Amino acid sequence: MPMSVMSARTHEEGCAEYCTCAPPPVYSRTPSGSGSPSRQSRYDAQEAAVRGRRRRPLAERPTRSRASEIAWPNDAPPTRAKVLTYAFEGKLAYVKAAASHEEALEAALAVFPSLCHVRRERIRLHVRFLNPDADAQSLVEVAVSPEAWSELVGDLPPYNVVHISAPKTRTLTIPAMARLLLFSSKARSRGRALKERRHDTDEHLSW
Repeated sequence: MPMSVMSARTHEEGCAEYCTCAPPPVYSRTPSGSGSPSRQSRYDAQEAAVRGRRRRPLAERPTRSRASEIAWPNDAPPTRAKVLTYAFEGKLAYVKAAASHEEALEAALAVFPSLCHVRRERIRLHVRFLNPDADAQSLVEVAVSPEAWSELVGDLPPYNVVHISAPKTRTLTIPAMARLLLFSSKARSRGRALKERRHDTDEHLSW
């Protein structure tokens, strides 16, 4: 029974039109008739062209884009933050990103009414970044000046947290002894003023 021969046509029908893989080897019986197949040499480029398996020129081949280039294109503009997160005294609020420092303070006063009793110059805006000097990934809080706000807000990612701080007014407590000394000095000054006033009155009186 003769051995079946694998043809190049069957291989071409199973592969794509412009398959770049090599053609399969063809098996045939040896002239001695022993039945052991011998592998022929692979087809060269001239035989492949005769059988119609021409390769498309390099200029006509479709370019294959990498997955990284599709996900992160190099020419894509940076994403500008349209909404930021303001944090004050444990409370959070979404606020539209302000172009100027004055507008940022107005937005903070609108969402946090407790800031209305604080003077504008005492309100501070802070942004946290990774500390490059620390061994571990620790955050460091950086204050934003009014002049740098317009430049920094363009580089902040969306929904970045902006921390707001307003230092409270410090009340100095005077000890009891210091209070007595203060009152005694005031009493002495008042006594001197009263004596001088009486002396002036006695001089103007005619006896």
